[in-house]
Amino acid sequence: MKERVSLNTVQWLIAVALVAIVVASACHTPVTIVTPAGKVAYAANEVAIRVGELQKTAIAAEAAGAIPTPVARIIITWTTESAKVLGATPAGWGTTVATSWGEVKRQIPLAYLQNPAIISAVSAVDVALAIFLPPTR
Repeated sequence: MKERVSLNTVQWLIAVALVAIVVASACHTPVTIVTPAGKVAYAANEVAIRVGELQKTAIAAEAAGAIPTPVARIIITWTTESAKVLGATPAGWGTTVATSWGEVKRQIPLAYLQNPAIISAVSAVDVALAIFLPPTR
């Protein structure tokens, strides 16, 4: 028996793929940044940009009624705290930000994470973390 794939699922997959392509192409360290410290700072900044975009998107989505206030509050709290970590520890943010992002995503119902109003920003954070997460020792 064949299962039908819903139009929403297809749209979601297309959106994630497009965001992944755009973010991945934009997330490579420029060749002019050659020092290890410069590369670390660049990576932290790129993740911070995506975190900031997620915060703006969550605020707009909540204002438009696309996501409920409690969901927006979870996202905005995480983005605020993550921005502090990224700014204070550009070389040591990886584990804290990635782990807390996973915890936040578990708190939010999947329907809201896949909501068209925020899916591209959520995917951008996922991709940026996948690309720039510093290796653990």
